[in-house]
Amino acid sequence: MDRGEVLSGKFLGLWAVLISCITSGLGLGGVMISMQISTVVWSEYYLFILASVLLGGIYLSISMMLSVVFEDSTASMTASVFSLFLFSFIWLFSVYALAELTFGWSEVVAGRPPGWYFGLHLFNPVLIWYTLLALNIPALREWAMEFGGEKPQYHPYYYDTWIMLILLIIWLAAPLIIGEYIFNRKDVH
Repeated sequence: MDRGEVLSGKFLGLWAVLISCITSGLGLGGVMISMQISTVVWSEYYLFILASVLLGGIYLSISMMLSVVFEDSTASMTASVFSLFLFSFIWLFSVYALAELTFGWSEVVAGRPPGWYFGLHLFNPVLIWYTLLALNIPALREWAMEFGGEKPQYHPYYYDTWIMLILLIIWLAAPLIIGEYIFNRKDVH
Protein backbone atom coordinates (compact mmCIF):
# COMPACT_ATOMS: atom_id res chain seq x y z
CA MET A 1 0.00 0.00 0.00
CA ASP A 2 1.49 3.35 -1.02
CA ARG A 3 1.10 6.72 0.67
CA GLY A 4 -1.58 7.93 -1.73
CA GLU A 5 -3.75 4.95 -0.90
CA VAL A 6 -3.32 5.60 2.82
CA LEU A 7 -4.30 9.26 2.43
CA SER A 8 -7.23 8.45 0.10
CA GLY A 9 -8.47 5.64 2.34
CA LYS A 10 -8.34 7.82 5.42
CA PHE A 11 -10.20 10.61 3.61
CA LEU A 12 -12.87 8.28 2.20
CA GLY A 13 -13.45 6.64 5.59
CA LEU A 14 -13.79 9.96 7.39
CA TRP A 15 -15.96 11.40 4.62
CA ALA A 16 -18.26 8.35 4.79
CA VAL A 17 -18.80 9.04 8.50
CA LEU A 18 -19.40 12.73 7.74
CA ILE A 19 -21.85 11.87 4.94
CA SER A 20 -23.81 9.53 7.19
CA CYS A 21 -24.04 12.20 9.90
CA ILE A 22 -25.09 14.97 7.50
CA THR A 23 -27.62 12.90 5.59
CA SER A 24 -29.18 11.32 8.68
CA GLY A 25 -29.33 14.63 10.56
CA LEU A 26 -30.67 16.65 7.66
CA GLY A 27 -32.86 13.74 6.55
CA LEU A 28 -34.55 13.57 9.94
CA GLY A 29 -34.84 17.35 9.91
CA GLY A 30 -36.49 17.15 6.49
CA VAL A 31 -39.01 14.62 7.76
CA MET A 32 -39.84 16.89 10.70
CA ILE A 33 -40.19 19.91 8.40
CA SER A 34 -42.43 17.97 5.99
CA MET A 35 -44.77 17.11 8.87
CA GLN A 36 -45.15 20.83 9.61
CA ILE A 37 -45.19 22.25 6.08
CA SER A 38 -47.12 20.75 3.20
CA THR A 39 -45.21 22.52 0.42
CA VAL A 40 -41.71 21.10 0.83
CA VAL A 41 -39.74 21.25 -2.41
CA TRP A 42 -37.70 18.08 -2.02
CA SER A 43 -35.40 18.75 -4.97
CA GLU A 44 -34.21 21.94 -3.26
CA TYR A 45 -33.72 20.07 0.02
CA TYR A 46 -31.76 17.28 -1.68
CA LEU A 47 -29.54 19.89 -3.34
CA PHE A 48 -28.96 21.47 0.08
CA ILE A 49 -27.93 18.08 1.49
CA LEU A 50 -25.64 17.35 -1.49
CA ALA A 51 -24.01 20.79 -1.29
CA SER A 52 -23.54 20.39 2.47
CA VAL A 53 -21.93 16.97 2.01
CA LEU A 54 -19.55 18.50 -0.55
CA LEU A 55 -18.73 21.46 1.72
CA GLY A 56 -18.05 19.10 4.63
CA GLY A 57 -15.81 17.04 2.34
CA ILE A 58 -13.97 20.19 1.29
CA TYR A 59 -13.15 21.10 4.88
CA LEU A 60 -12.10 17.51 5.52
CA SER A 61 -9.90 17.59 2.41
CA ILE A 62 -8.30 20.88 3.49
CA SER A 63 -7.69 19.42 6.96
CA MET A 64 -6.09 16.31 5.46
CA MET A 65 -3.76 18.47 3.39
CA LEU A 66 -2.86 20.58 6.40
CA SER A 67 -2.13 17.48 8.47
CA VAL A 68 0.43 16.49 5.82
CA VAL A 69 1.94 19.98 5.71
CA PHE A 70 2.27 20.30 9.49
CA GLU A 71 3.87 17.33 11.17
CA ASP A 72 2.60 18.42 14.59
CA SER A 73 -1.03 17.53 15.25
CA THR A 74 -1.62 20.71 17.27
CA ALA A 75 -0.37 22.88 14.42
CA SER A 76 -2.46 21.02 11.84
CA MET A 77 -5.57 21.26 14.05
CA THR A 78 -4.97 24.99 14.55
CA ALA A 79 -4.50 25.53 10.81
CA SER A 80 -7.68 23.55 10.08
CA VAL A 81 -9.73 25.63 12.49
CA PHE A 82 -8.18 28.77 11.03
CA SER A 83 -9.22 27.63 7.52
CA LEU A 84 -12.80 27.38 8.78
CA PHE A 85 -12.67 30.94 10.10
CA LEU A 86 -10.85 32.14 7.00
CA PHE A 87 -13.51 30.94 4.59
CA SER A 88 -16.54 31.45 6.82
CA PHE A 89 -15.76 34.91 8.18
CA ILE A 90 -12.46 36.55 7.31
CA TRP A 91 -12.65 36.11 3.52
CA LEU A 92 -16.32 37.04 3.40
CA PHE A 93 -15.95 40.24 5.39
CA SER A 94 -12.72 41.17 3.62
CA VAL A 95 -14.40 40.97 0.22
CA TYR A 96 -17.37 42.96 1.50
CA ALA A 97 -15.06 45.57 3.04
CA LEU A 98 -13.05 45.80 -0.18
CA ALA A 99 -16.30 46.23 -2.12
CA GLU A 100 -17.41 48.98 0.25
CA LEU A 101 -14.08 50.80 0.04
CA THR A 102 -13.69 50.60 -3.74
CA PHE A 103 -17.17 51.15 -5.15
CA GLY A 104 -19.69 51.08 -2.32
CA TRP A 105 -22.00 48.35 -1.09
CA SER A 106 -24.96 50.09 -2.76
CA GLU A 107 -23.47 49.06 -6.12
CA VAL A 108 -23.51 45.41 -5.03
CA VAL A 109 -27.12 45.64 -3.88
CA ALA A 110 -28.05 47.42 -7.12
CA GLY A 111 -26.40 44.61 -9.07
CA ARG A 112 -23.52 46.62 -10.50
CA PRO A 113 -20.33 45.35 -8.83
CA PRO A 114 -17.24 44.90 -11.00
CA GLY A 115 -16.29 41.46 -12.27
CA TRP A 116 -13.50 40.97 -9.74
CA TYR A 117 -16.07 40.99 -6.95
CA PHE A 118 -17.77 37.88 -8.30
CA GLY A 119 -14.43 36.34 -9.26
CA LEU A 120 -13.15 36.58 -5.68
CA HIS A 121 -16.16 34.56 -4.55
CA LEU A 122 -14.88 31.59 -6.53
CA PHE A 123 -11.79 31.34 -4.31
CA ASN A 124 -13.96 30.61 -1.28
CA PRO A 125 -15.78 27.25 -1.06
CA VAL A 126 -18.35 28.67 1.36
CA LEU A 127 -19.34 31.39 -1.12
CA ILE A 128 -19.51 28.82 -3.93
CA TRP A 129 -21.76 26.67 -1.69
CA TYR A 130 -23.94 29.69 -0.91
CA THR A 131 -24.11 30.75 -4.57
CA LEU A 132 -25.13 27.23 -5.62
CA LEU A 133 -27.94 27.26 -3.08
CA ALA A 134 -29.03 30.84 -3.85
CA LEU A 135 -29.20 30.05 -7.57
CA ASN A 136 -31.49 27.07 -6.95
CA ILE A 137 -33.55 27.83 -3.85
CA PRO A 138 -35.88 30.81 -4.38
CA ALA A 139 -36.70 31.18 -0.65
CA LEU A 140 -32.98 31.55 0.17
CA ARG A 141 -32.53 34.04 -2.66
CA GLU A 142 -35.47 36.15 -1.42
CA TRP A 143 -34.20 36.02 2.17
CA ALA A 144 -30.73 37.16 1.10
CA MET A 145 -32.13 40.03 -0.96
CA GLU A 146 -34.21 41.21 2.02
CA PHE A 147 -31.00 41.69 3.98
CA GLY A 148 -29.25 43.66 1.26
CA GLY A 149 -27.61 40.75 -0.52
CA GLU A 150 -26.73 40.45 -4.17
CA LYS A 151 -29.46 40.14 -6.75
CA PRO A 152 -28.93 36.81 -8.56
CA GLN A 153 -30.25 38.17 -11.85
CA TYR A 154 -27.11 40.32 -12.02
CA HIS A 155 -24.67 37.47 -11.49
CA PRO A 156 -22.17 36.87 -14.29
CA TYR A 157 -22.82 34.18 -16.88
CA TYR A 158 -20.49 31.72 -15.16
CA TYR A 159 -22.66 31.69 -12.03
CA ASP A 160 -24.43 28.52 -13.05
CA THR A 161 -25.55 25.45 -11.09
CA TRP A 162 -23.25 23.04 -12.91
CA ILE A 163 -20.26 25.35 -12.76
CA MET A 164 -20.75 25.81 -9.01
CA LEU A 165 -21.00 22.02 -8.54
CA ILE A 166 -17.84 21.50 -10.59
CA LEU A 167 -16.03 24.17 -8.56
CA LEU A 168 -17.06 22.46 -5.31
CA ILE A 169 -15.71 19.16 -6.66
CA ILE A 170 -12.45 20.90 -7.63
CA TRP A 171 -12.25 22.36 -4.13
CA LEU A 172 -12.79 18.84 -2.79
CA ALA A 173 -10.09 17.23 -4.94
CA ALA A 174 -7.38 19.92 -5.07
CA PRO A 175 -6.30 19.82 -1.40
CA LEU A 176 -6.16 16.01 -1.53
CA ILE A 177 -4.00 16.09 -4.64
CA ILE A 178 -1.72 18.73 -3.11
CA GLY A 179 -1.60 16.76 0.16
CA GLU A 180 -0.68 13.56 -1.66
CA TYR A 181 2.02 15.37 -3.64
CA ILE A 182 3.56 16.76 -0.43
CA PHE A 183 3.14 13.46 1.42
CA ASN A 184 5.00 11.54 -1.32
CA ARG A 185 7.97 13.88 -0.97
CA LYS A 186 8.21 13.82 2.83
CA ASP A 187 10.28 11.49 4.91
CA VAL A 188 8.20 9.41 7.28
CA HIS A 189 9.66 9.21 10.79
